[in-house]
Amino acid sequence: MNNVSVILSVIKKDMQEFFRNKTIVIVILLPLLASLFFLVIEDAGLNKEFKIGLIDQTKSDFKSYVDQNIVNLNTVNFNEIKQAIQSIGSNLDGVIEIEDKNNFKIYLDAANTNSYFFLQNQLEKIIDDYLNIKPEYSLEIIPVNKIEGRLNFLPIWLTVTITMIGVLIISGNLAEEKENKTMDAVYISPVHNLLFLSGKILSGVILSTITALIMLFINGFYKQPLVDIAMVFLVIFISSLIFNVIGLIIGAKSESQSAARSIGTVIYFPLLFPTLIYNLSDFTNLLAKFFPTYYLFQAVNGLLSLDVDYNLIWYNIFILLLFAFFLLFILFYVFRKVYKQ
Repeated sequence: MNNVSVILSVIKKDMQEFFRNKTIVIVILLPLLASLFFLVIEDAGLNKEFKIGLIDQTKSDFKSYVDQNIVNLNTVNFNEIKQAIQSIGSNLDGVIEIEDKNNFKIYLDAANTNSYFFLQNQLEKIIDDYLNIKPEYSLEIIPVNKIEGRLNFLPIWLTVTITMIGVLIISGNLAEEKENKTMDAVYISPVHNLLFLSGKILSGVILSTITALIMLFINGFYKQPLVDIAMVFLVIFISSLIFNVIGLIIGAKSESQSAARSIGTVIYFPLLFPTLIYNLSDFTNLLAKFFPTYYLFQAVNGLLSLDVDYNLIWYNIFILLLFAFFLLFILFYVFRKVYKQ
């Protein structure tokens, strides 16, 4: 029972330090706010209605065709092209000019890159459909591993956040204790390596889980099946354990908090970057598989898809467990060397 109280006291102390440190709070809030920001943008894009000016010199039925078949386009007739173009950006998202039966011009606001490329593709397709122009080839796009729109960014944000908390925050926290000599007080007491490290690891896991829970909640993940929610938190637990262990190894080998932050930054980006570009080529795909971030990303991404492949999820979890056991062995070896307990 005394061992449990020791672990809980370590967790309590760390959690107080986490939330008292403004830098740590900002580091945690940034990905949370970023995920919320992208959610707002995506929802706005999905629900946006575009207002398009129309100059029809042929008096065709194009306006009726658009009004009857296209939900998110509102067309407004103009008599003069100059007046219509001047309204782009303020009252209009774009203008279509029909010069004759087969000649169309599209004017779009180049300053608004989000709507520019979307409208360019959409308006071209609408005109093709109106003129009954068939492509010279057959193309069918079949979505596989489709993720609900609002959850698209979650796998990468969770991967970034969990990696950041372990490698940057936990490493700096341990190094700060060494630098302030609070570690000496810890080792005067009857706290063994196993108890101390268990408390340190669990405090990081709690911090990662709280952050992930908030991020998942604001993105509506609670609507997913209960088994998927449970498995996501299993993945988060194992992954945060891995990156917390990496952070503790860095902190144990660093002489100061600034040194730990520097080493953590050097390790953080190579740890994360291959996963961000894994689908760029066969080489980057192979390279990413040497890092635990890849399996964290793949597991979360798979669990957020509409058609979950549980065999693949369990495979990723198994690889994460191998990383966890291997790094735990290294951590205990490093602590025994550094503190000679």
